[in-house]
Amino acid sequence: MIKLRGTPILALGTTKLVYAHPFQSRHLIKVIRPDLIDAQGRSRVPGTRKWLPVCQRYADFAVEVREFLIMRSRSDEPIPCLQSVIGFAETDLGLGLVVEKLCDPVGELAPTVASLVMAHGVTEELISLWKVFFERMLHHNVVSQDWHLSNLVCATDENQRQRIVLVDGLGDRSLLRLRSRWPLINRVIMHRKGRRALRRMNHPTGWILNKALRST
Repeated sequence: MIKLRGTPILALGTTKLVYAHPFQSRHLIKVIRPDLIDAQGRSRVPGTRKWLPVCQRYADFAVEVREFLIMRSRSDEPIPCLQSVIGFAETDLGLGLVVEKLCDPVGELAPTVASLVMAHGVTEELISLWKVFFERMLHHNVVSQDWHLSNLVCATDENQRQRIVLVDGLGDRSLLRLRSRWPLINRVIMHRKGRRALRRMNHPTGWILNKALRST
């Protein structure tokens, strides 16, 4: 069993905590946030209890992994706009989802788009990367939740090429899963998500403040 309790949390996601993998430097481990599990061990993540009640506390993993497998069934190569799923691991914080570690040019954890916008504004380079990300999401018809700027990172590969990658919110938690069933509906919604994300890039302070107020 991998011991994560007491080790640094690298990232706090909407539904998960992210830790470094102690034995694999190129991997991370995601675990479900304890505050999103009720006293009966069931998921409190909106939509998951209705969509996959049999998975209980790990329903959020089931949504994410299902969509990842759908994407990979359409492609023999890794999807550039998605973080690769490696597998599962037993941890002292429950079942962990092992994923690839996305890095910056010096090998540290890749920065989020939110942090880049706050530090440097909306640069031409970021917009170019964003356009490629959006085109890839459309091309693969990826079903995902809202594109929060903190769920998108700017990753650098071994050849120093950069790309924007979705690292959280993959899959459809709605009961009817209309976007999974009808690609046209998903494409329309993706265009809406893209416009919303661009507005957040151009007004990052207001977006971060609104997010903080909603979480209080």
